[in-house]
Amino acid sequence: MVDRVYGEIPGYPPGSTFSNRIDLANSGVHRPLQAGISGGKDGADSIVVSGGYIDDEDYGDEVVYTGQGGNHPVTGRQIAHQQLNRGNLGLVRSQEEGRLVRLTRGAGGDPRYSPLHGLRYDGLFRVMHHWYEPGIDGYRIWRFRMVAQKSERSPLGIELLNGRLRIVSEQPDGTVKLAGSAGQVHNLLYVVTAQTQQWRKRVKELEDLINSPRVREHDLQVFFEQNPDFLFDDLYESAYPQIVLQRDHEGPLIPDFALKPTNTNALCDLLEIKLPKVKLIRESPNRVRLSSAIMEACAQLREYRDYFEDPERRKSVREEYGLDFFRPRMIVLIGHRRWHSATDLRKAETDVPNLSIVTYDDILERARARLRRR
Repeated sequence: MVDRVYGEIPGYPPGSTFSNRIDLANSGVHRPLQAGISGGKDGADSIVVSGGYIDDEDYGDEVVYTGQGGNHPVTGRQIAHQQLNRGNLGLVRSQEEGRLVRLTRGAGGDPRYSPLHGLRYDGLFRVMHHWYEPGIDGYRIWRFRMVAQKSERSPLGIELLNGRLRIVSEQPDGTVKLAGSAGQVHNLLYVVTAQTQQWRKRVKELEDLINSPRVREHDLQVFFEQNPDFLFDDLYESAYPQIVLQRDHEGPLIPDFALKPTNTNALCDLLEIKLPKVKLIRESPNRVRLSSAIMEACAQLREYRDYFEDPERRKSVREEYGLDFFRPRMIVLIGHRRWHSATDLRKAETDVPNLSIVTYDDILERARARLRRR
């Protein structure tokens, strides 16, 4: 197994430039002379973005990076499907283990963010999500959404020193230190648990997703699959992503989430995810109405609800998933409550019986309240 070095390379801070790939490799910032990903089944420690794949998207602090393989070495066009191996598998492993990846841009990349000549190391990026989909050329490619990691320090706890409380912070390399006036490291009195710190990071990740102008429903689906407790309140104990509702003569129905109640005598409900940026209501001279995005979600949820009118289908789902359904509540996660008056939203919501609108404001406020209680 390759002895990989994760994180910053001493002596080469973000902004360091290199004349060519040989100089870059010798620095240790990105060791392969040709491959865009330095990685394998154990993880990936660095990538190069230099225009080698036409599906790459560069937005500065956020990159949608195309995996390796299947492209023509001269034109960069895809000529075959990509596989989940080598560097692609490494980036997946780095996402799963939370390892940061060094990102270097070459002169062949997006001119808005790339150097005019040679290569430039642009810092550590976190792999947020990955997915498999057809690219511009029609072949299936692996894609990785990566977000730049800022170097600011995060408060973790306090120290009692000479009768004074001092803040401890997490360093960019992940170590925890508290330097006094002479630079000493002192004993710490921790007031924040590791679980609290992890929850804070997850809340920040969701905030970044919600605020990204390029977020897709798929990104949000993946986040909530990995962090289903964001969807819970006291009514539910677990969330089942994309259960398959089989039909005899039509394709299956696949709701985003089935919510299992805490009360074992209660029935399950269904939740559909829509984008944060859409409006919840539309106003007309005489009344306010739900937006077309919500009505579209309601149409989907009604189809799911009607599926469970058939007792044989209810029995099949119970045997397959251990979930009991009958006329489930229709829950839509969508938009922002702060964009609308509470009165107008309540008026519009009553147009559709059995509908519950949950906004991303609600999800974040619930997550922050949980953080305050930790």
